[in-house]
Parts: sequence; C-alpha cells; structure tokens
Amino acid sequence: MKRLLVLVLLLAGCSAAPDEKTEPSAETSGQETMLPAAEKADSWTADVRCTYSMLFPNESSAEYSMDGILTVQDEDSSPQAHLMQNFSADGLNSTLTGWYYDKKLYAVYNGVNYYDEMSFTDVKSLMLVPLDCGEIPASYIRDVTKESTDAGEVYTLDLTEEGAEKLFVNQYDFYGISSADRYHVNSGKIVRTYSPENYVVSEHAEFVSDVEIQGMDSEVTYDSELYYSDYGTAETGLTQAVKDMTAFYPHYSAIDTSQISDADLEADAAEGSVTDTLKKRLVGRLGYVVQDDGTYLTEYNDGESYIFDFDNSLFSYKNRTSQYAYSWKGDTGGFGSVCSYDFETGISSSTCTEETLDMIRNVRLFLEMELYYCGLSLDDLIEK
Repeated sequence: MKRLLVLVLLLAGCSAAPDEKTEPSAETSGQETMLPAAEKADSWTADVRCTYSMLFPNESSAEYSMDGILTVQDEDSSPQAHLMQNFSADGLNSTLTGWYYDKKLYAVYNGVNYYDEMSFTDVKSLMLVPLDCGEIPASYIRDVTKESTDAGEVYTLDLTEEGAEKLFVNQYDFYGISSADRYHVNSGKIVRTYSPENYVVSEHAEFVSDVEIQGMDSEVTYDSELYYSDYGTAETGLTQAVKDMTAFYPHYSAIDTSQISDADLEADAAEGSVTDTLKKRLVGRLGYVVQDDGTYLTEYNDGESYIFDFDNSLFSYKNRTSQYAYSWKGDTGGFGSVCSYDFETGISSSTCTEETLDMIRNVRLFLEMELYYCGLSLDDLIEK
C-alpha cells in the first residue's frame, strides 16, 4: 500500500502533462476544420475514465485504468474541489478521495490519510484526463465530421499520425508512455460534444501506439472519456466539519517510507553484500517484518502480501489462499504445482492458463518495484 501511495504522489508531481500548449495553426481556416471555442464556468463537475491497454507479441496483456469524479467550486477566485478516484493496476485495486482547499490536497489513499501542497492545475492533472478542452490545430486533423444530436453538436476528428503524436504527448500522456525506448503513435481520434451554449458536454479520445520498453514490444491503446455537468452550479460540500477532520492529516513526507531523512542515512547505508543491503532496506524503508522462519513479510490491503525467502531465492505474492512465486536464481516463476514458467526461454508447463502466466509475469514486476524502492535492481540481485 505504501509503495502504491508513492506511485500516486510521483504521478501527480512528475508525470503531469507538459506545459507546452497547442495553439491553432496558421493553416486552420474554415469552420469545417475547427472546433468551437469552449465556454468556461467557475464551478463544474467532471466525470472521467481512462485506460491503458497493453498487448504483447506473446498475446499476453496488461491493463491500467482509472475512473473518477472531480467537483470544482470557485475555480477563478479561491478554488476548492472534492475528488474520488478508483485505480486498477492490472487487477490490483486502489482508491483515492480528497478535498482541495487553501492550496492543499487532503487525501485518503487506501485508508492512509495525508496532505500535500499543490496548485489547482496539479489537482486537475491527478485526474489523468485533460480537463481543459482547447482548440486543436487544423494541421493535426485528417478529417472532421459534424453531427447534430439531442445531446448537442458532435465533432468527430480523425487525426494525422503526426498530429496524434503531438496531441497525445502534450495533453494526454499522463503516465509518460512516450518516454519509452521507442514510441510511435499510429492513430488518434477525438469525439467532442458541445451544448447549445458551447459548453463541452463530453469528450472521447483514443490513441493507438507502438512502444518498446526494456526490449519488449507492445501495442498500447489509450482510451479516455470525459463528461461535464453542473456548469455554474456545482458545490463541493466543503464544510467546517471536513476542515476540522482534515486538519489532523500529516504531510505525505511523514508517511512516505521511500523517503529517508538525513538522520537515517547511516542506518540506511549499504551493507557488504546486495542481500544484506536488501534485507536492511526492506525493513527500514518498506516496513517488512522478519518471520520466525527467516522470511521477510509485508502485508497490505486485504489479504495481500509480499514474501522474500532468501534461503530459496524466492519472491512471492500472496492473495488470500493463492500464492505466485518468482525465483531470481533460476529466472523462473510458478503457481504451486499448477504452472511453471521459464522467463529466459518463454516455455511454460502445459497446465498453465494465460491468466496464470500473466500473474506470474506481474510478480516479477512486483519484485523489480520493491528492489527499485530499495535502491537496487534485479540484475544486482541476480549477480550478487
């Protein structure tokens, strides 16, 4: 849970869309190639959803998604907001709720209370979908159609490859997919609906890309939906009782176990071996507890845990009664006697299902993340 908290905070602080704004191109001429200038309101509600779906050559897949609601009041004068989000990282679920006022976000992430100073722009970036629906240069657009419906005027934009890549990188790529070793957008499509008053009612965006990460090719589909409501009338419900409750929330740095203070530098210093350094930092940084059998255990969420078994070079993820293991000595993974998988050869036992193989691959990634927070890598552990 604590590592997931760190990921959310890093995402909010480091992975927001770039400040570069797309301006209408000089090529933009004629109403048929332009979107209406959207009207703005001081208060509003945005209901959002975004999904990253990753498909690999071996037909395995992964999906990362978020859905949430942001209610905003007095944006132009003294912004306050209430937000609720649900995250799914390839099946691992998390929740975030929060109140924003006085330039601070007071949040509860998977039951952990904290606050952080941030701008209102940062709060909007937390929603992982661009909320400021601006103009799109005509040079980005291959084709545009307009349709009148009961919901309003619907504009469907088919983007050029170059336009899709620029728009995605500048406005939609909150997860930083475009920083991969190789990255190319194949297609992009925007469907935006305007009310008769020229308020944006909804927007649907889809971008399909080819990506290479650490030598592995993947087709990534980004899909997002945005629905606006309560223009000019939204109220957050921020009361004095809420302020009194959140006043006791600690600053996030007080609970972020990956951040080591100067006073802890000696206690956090590297030991004579990679294994000893890892054991030390698992306890000191990540809160693992040494069990009677010598294994290192951390429990989080409801019934989920990570286990390091150094005697057998095994890292395990346990979810209630199901336990998946990865051996860093043999670069193999398994699910009891049901399934075994060799990462080097890609060979698995005949009884493996694709779902089980996906989970075994995830466990290897979980280990790499734990090592990352301990200042180590999988190569360090293998070559110890």
